[in-house]
Amino acid sequence: MKWTAEAISAAAMMPWPSFHEEFPDYTFDAWEVKRRRATKRLEADAAFEVEDTLTASHGPMTHSAIAHLGPMMATPDVVNFHIAFFDFETTDLKANFGRLLCLSVANDRGEVVTIRADEPRFVGRSRRDDSRLAVAARDLLESYDILVGWNSKRFDLRFLNGRLMLAQGDDGSPERPMRADIMHVDNLYTSRYYAAWHSHRLDAIAKTLRTPHQKTDILPDVWQAAIEGEQWAMDYIVEHCEHDVLVLRDVFERYRRHIRIVHR
Repeated sequence: MKWTAEAISAAAMMPWPSFHEEFPDYTFDAWEVKRRRATKRLEADAAFEVEDTLTASHGPMTHSAIAHLGPMMATPDVVNFHIAFFDFETTDLKANFGRLLCLSVANDRGEVVTIRADEPRFVGRSRRDDSRLAVAARDLLESYDILVGWNSKRFDLRFLNGRLMLAQGDDGSPERPMRADIMHVDNLYTSRYYAAWHSHRLDAIAKTLRTPHQKTDILPDVWQAAIEGEQWAMDYIVEHCEHDVLVLRDVFERYRRHIRIVHR
């Protein structure tokens, strides 16, 4: 069911009993997702208002608010190299049991592109058939010179290659895997080697470093709803994935001085 503008506004302001009384057609899980998203937007708007106030009174901020964390510098342009900060969302951790839900890619300027399983152009022979999405994901990633991910060598690209091995083209021919000659930075390895954090989960590191973007939470029921094809849940999964790649870009900026060799 497509949410009305009135219901979305109400979800941000009303507790569940009042909301359910006024909008009985929406479930608790859907209300909770909308409420979380609206709360995060309000928090982000408040943060931007503080930054705008400081900029107006003190000029542009070139350092983080916490001095010991060092300067906050934008990821520089790399001449003749196109960098992709990427992340997949899937229905399972194993490629022969799960399928792709979406792929988000942020470039070095922070512009995000997402391709998702519920787009009409990626609909396969059944809901389980993600062949067209897998091929589109492969082609999108191969259009970049350097890939940057988090646990992407052990999971993301292995999952994609598994789905490609099971995929067939429209003429029945098998699909090829990802090219092996693309440079690839898995920032999880950099983190484990250079920093003795309490956790090397991307969410924990983003909180430790106070990065501009932060990961969002996902309820288990939202995953199940997305698997079953509910659009509101897929919208939230996509938003979560897009946050992930922007967080990844922020963390990469803090780690990039430790990267000495970019492997293929």
